[in-house]
Amino acid sequence: MKTCKKNSPTYTIILIFFVVLVSNTILIPLLLVESCDPIDKEALLEFKRGIQDNWFQRLGTWVPQTDCCTTWDDVTCDPATGRVVKISLIGFWDEFGVDTAYGMEGTISPFVGNLTHLQIFNLRALAGDLHLDHNQLTGVIPTSVGKLSLLQNLFLDHNKLNGPIPSSIGRLTYLQFLNFGHNNLSGVLPYSIGKLTQIQSIVLENNMITGIIPKSLGNLKHLQVLEMVSNRLSGRIPKQLGNAKELKRVCYQGIG
Repeated sequence: MKTCKKNSPTYTIILIFFVVLVSNTILIPLLLVESCDPIDKEALLEFKRGIQDNWFQRLGTWVPQTDCCTTWDDVTCDPATGRVVKISLIGFWDEFGVDTAYGMEGTISPFVGNLTHLQIFNLRALAGDLHLDHNQLTGVIPTSVGKLSLLQNLFLDHNKLNGPIPSSIGRLTYLQFLNFGHNNLSGVLPYSIGKLTQIQSIVLENNMITGIIPKSLGNLKHLQVLEMVSNRLSGRIPKQLGNAKELKRVCYQGIG
């Protein structure tokens, strides 16, 4: 009959330590996502390709060989999923209107629509002490922005964007703050803007928007601020806007 020798206490401790070490080596990568999602990374790189003038290398850290969640400036990811939730590429300006060459120039790539977990998208200009000017983004607002279904804040003000506001904007049902002010946007306000049921602030001042204010704005129960001066709007404020009981500030100047 064979007999089995008992393991020594030292051997048992070493065995337990080895098992724990191997388990952690396997499990930790499963619990912590360290690399950003490849779809998000591609979308960000395509956005970078649309920027022709990148003063001070704001996008200098955006390179394919590195992790966009841990090494790229102005990008924030959800650590649990590796998906991009915030982009903040703010320009700088002062009240003296300094040389516009200091802004980031280019167009907004339609690939941004693939950032489906994005919550904050900020390409606005920021007033401050630095003597730098606005971002100078041109072109249209891509219709793919409507795919950013989790978006809460969308700031594209103080750029040179043109064309109409895409009707796909109505798909952003979680949006709370929208600022397209101080651009060259034209066309009519899409009726779908009345689907932004969580919106609190809409700023569209200093554009070339035409037509009338859609009655659908009466559906925006949480709207507090509506600024649309210095456009080419016509007609009166629709009476349906009275349904927005939380409305505190309306800036509007109609023509005719």
